[in-house]
Amino acid sequence: AIVEALDNHVVTNPIVSAPIVETKPVNVDEWVRELQHECNNQGYSKQKVDGVAGPATLTGCPVVRKGAKGNITKLIQKRLLSLDYKLPKWGADGGFGDETVEAIKAFQIDKSLSVDGVVGQDTWRELLNLQY
Repeated sequence: AIVEALDNHVVTNPIVSAPIVETKPVNVDEWVRELQHECNNQGYSKQKVDGVAGPATLTGCPVVRKGAKGNITKLIQKRLLSLDYKLPKWGADGGFGDETVEAIKAFQIDKSLSVDGVVGQDTWRELLNLQY
């Protein structure tokens, strides 16, 4: 009886719900956010910390070379590791030594950059994945 009643049930004013629209979250790169914060913290820039790499981020990044120590070096190392460049002995330790120089050189070769083991503007541009 219940099944028969349901089969005969007619909806005269159906409720139409709005379609579900999926929105993609803004791609906020936590590594970029940390880099922006650290560059500001160390006085290299006064950029917005939003996790979006752009011209201000690039301009705010210092030249980093062998002998550097600290959080910016550690962030470079983390980025290299995330891109599958190896730092097998020391990892992301914040010290820019021979192992980091070699990983930067390998990255520079792969990106067709001048190979000097120094993280300057062109190397930063590639680490930040900027296309200009």
